[in-house]
Amino acid sequence: MLLDSLENVQQILSVNIRVPRPWEHDVNSTLAETAKQFSNVTLVDWYMASSDKDSYFSRDGVHLGEEGAKVYAALVAEAIKP
Repeated sequence: MLLDSLENVQQILSVNIRVPRPWEHDVNSTLAETAKQFSNVTLVDWYMASSDKDSYFSRDGVHLGEEGAKVYAALVAEAIKP
């Protein structure tokens, strides 16, 4: 319903996740399927960008360290259409 209400918004970014939790795949699958349904939604693939990049994360494997935050921000910035 939320995305339906934003039909007049030019671009919406949806960022998938990398988190060592059992629901990671379900969340990412839902985000990917939802992005396909809306022409104004761009899926930012943080999951792939952070693959095998343990250095991006703090010890908990969830929160970003400085390097990961910079890469994440650059990935999002790159996805924004002018």
